[in-house]
Amino acid sequence: MKTEEEKDKLLIRWLEGDLTAEESSIFENTPEFKDYQKIVSETEHLPYPQMDTKIAFANITKKISKTDSKASTPTKIVTLRRTIMAIAAVGILLVSFLFLFSDSPTIYTNVGQYVSHILPDGSKVVLNGNSAIDYRPDFTEERRMHLEGEAFFNVQEGSTFRVKTNLGSITVLGTSFNVFSRDEILVVACKTGKVQVESGTHSIVLSKGESIRIDNQKFQGRVFQNPNRIGTWQSGDSYFSSARLEEVILSLSGNYDVTIDLPPTLKSRRFTGSFVHNDLKKALNMVLSPMGISYKMEGQHKVVFTD
Repeated sequence: MKTEEEKDKLLIRWLEGDLTAEESSIFENTPEFKDYQKIVSETEHLPYPQMDTKIAFANITKKISKTDSKASTPTKIVTLRRTIMAIAAVGILLVSFLFLFSDSPTIYTNVGQYVSHILPDGSKVVLNGNSAIDYRPDFTEERRMHLEGEAFFNVQEGSTFRVKTNLGSITVLGTSFNVFSRDEILVVACKTGKVQVESGTHSIVLSKGESIRIDNQKFQGRVFQNPNRIGTWQSGDSYFSSARLEEVILSLSGNYDVTIDLPPTLKSRRFTGSFVHNDLKKALNMVLSPMGISYKMEGQHKVVFTD
């Protein structure tokens, strides 16, 4: 009698079309085969939603990783991951798995990707690269979500709308604003209306054109900037006003597949300017050259700073 893992491996190979004629004959005579056939047949006719399949698969794997961390047996973890990989490889059952793991809808972007998403209440959120939001299915009843990374929000008027990050929360009624939350840096910029930012024991209300930076749980003071500069990364050009270089480099790393180990002595230096999202060398030069900082590339994906 085959073990559960052996059965799973056989299913994976069938999904991939990798069974020999003899193996196919044996597999097709198993009690489960008709169920597998029915699932595949039904999912072929599902109305697939508009989505980027790479992002959709990233959403799945993120959910799976959370589930795996709670699993008790390594064998089941490996088997589940291989099953999902097989399903992704042949492009079937994707929608079924999306719904299976979508108790809390999650939108996720890879490095260098943007995603525009309409929330259930009609509000719009645009995610920058290497970022994610998740919210409950009953979002329209309580407009609350969690953000990792950077996003621009255009909120419809209505009940309180709250964005939580690991570093603080932002509360609004109807407005547009940008949130950057990476490592220990939280930056909130209000484009229209007003937003309330809370972190630890601190609370501040921002008006149009105002931004606040929280670094290692310390408020760095209110800064005014041209509202037209807020959220410009959506058009491929990230702009900063007197930002710590650490923040700029974290943002750049979210848009390019590159490792940048910024020396501690450079993290607190201030940068005002922008960088483009379609040319890594140009982006690095736009940020580092005006500051007199030398660097070199090691391969295609690592930046090393030189004296």
